Amino acid sequence: MALSSKSKINFLVDAVGYFALMVLIGTGIIMAFILLPGRERVVGDPTSIMGLTRHDWGDVHFWASIAFLAAILLHIILHWSWIVSVLRTMIQGNPYPLLIVTFVVSILLIAFPFFTPWGYEDDEVERGGRGRSAMQEEPRVHDEESMSGGFFIRGRNTLMEIEAETGVNVERILEAMKLPSNTPRNERVGRLSQEYNFEIDTLRDVVSKLQQSNSPK
Repeated sequence: MALSSKSKINFLVDAVGYFALMVLIGTGIIMAFILLPGRERVVGDPTSIMGLTRHDWGDVHFWASIAFLAAILLHIILHWSWIVSVLRTMIQGNPYPLLIVTFVVSILLIAFPFFTPWGYEDDEVERGGRGRSAMQEEPRVHDEESMSGGFFIRGRNTLMEIEAETGVNVERILEAMKLPSNTPRNERVGRLSQEYNFEIDTLRDVVSKLQQSNSPK
């Protein structure tokens, strides 16, 4: 018996959703148990799988979640009449108020991070997990060696920003810090320090020395 076009579409949507879910589970296991964040990683732990770092697998995890969400939404659309009919039978009334509430709650669950207070990494957070209050209680002395041409490197800066402000090529920084050549240039170095397990102070020292080597004698 030949399958109808709707049945074929249903199968395709469900297949995409299934494989996206499997990717979500697989990448979740990778990030939770194999490629640990810098603060939990010890010497000998792996830092990449198939050439992809924890950050890269996080991107795969994100796009798999988008694919899974799209499959779920398409599945709902394709079965909308059935869903309405079942709900009408279950609640013995108009199902649309319940569906509207469900939709609103779903949107709020997705959007709530954009309506909550955001914190920002700072130097003390990367070094010892202390918050902004600790930074205020123990102000850091900005000595000349930690300054790079008047630009103080902080955890919120990216490698591209450091290169633009100091004139030190990103590739030279990566080589001196012994970081992979595919390290994200536009990621905050605070996050990179956790990912690759290095200190912000070490990065400052490296950039300062590279700057001095660039300066005319």
